[in-house]
Amino acid sequence: SGGSYWDKKRTIKIAEKYSDMIISQPDCAQLQTRPYMRCNIPLDMSEYKLNVPGRIKPLILHAPSVPEAKGTDVVLKTIAELREEGLDFEFRMIEKMANGELRKLLAESDIVVDELYSATVGGLSAEAMATGNAVLVRYMSDYCKVPTGCPAINVNKFTLKDQLRQIIQNVDRRKELAWIILIYAVILG
Repeated sequence: SGGSYWDKKRTIKIAEKYSDMIISQPDCAQLQTRPYMRCNIPLDMSEYKLNVPGRIKPLILHAPSVPEAKGTDVVLKTIAELREEGLDFEFRMIEKMANGELRKLLAESDIVVDELYSATVGGLSAEAMATGNAVLVRYMSDYCKVPTGCPAINVNKFTLKDQLRQIIQNVDRRKELAWIILIYAVILG
């Protein structure tokens, strides 16, 4: 992420010269000249507690590691606007929390709003789905080869408000998404 263009180009050149295989993603591979294998985020499902609270008043989490990259300003504005509309929900923004503690909180929450400027489903989104949350995140299915039927709700800064409103109001849809995730986990092993 850091460094100049030339630093990145030099790093890629060295990696390509000495690597037998490169694992990457399209949005991180623009400077690469050799083919790469798509990187998927593996999760040991035994480390996650699947819980589908199904509350009428959902707990929504947003945990930005880099707020500017995750679209935190848009998320906070959207949350404020939905509150002004009178929607009933709890919201927590999580910062600098140990992963073990975050996993416990994920198992208690209903909805996670992740990245708005990403090209693919990231680590937090995967962990949130593994714990039974409805997940709202931006991804580019074809470009990043996100599997068809991905249960994450694909949003951007223009669609977030409507999609979040719908998932807050629709408890049955939240439960349905959680069970789709469980089925995917069983099928994929």
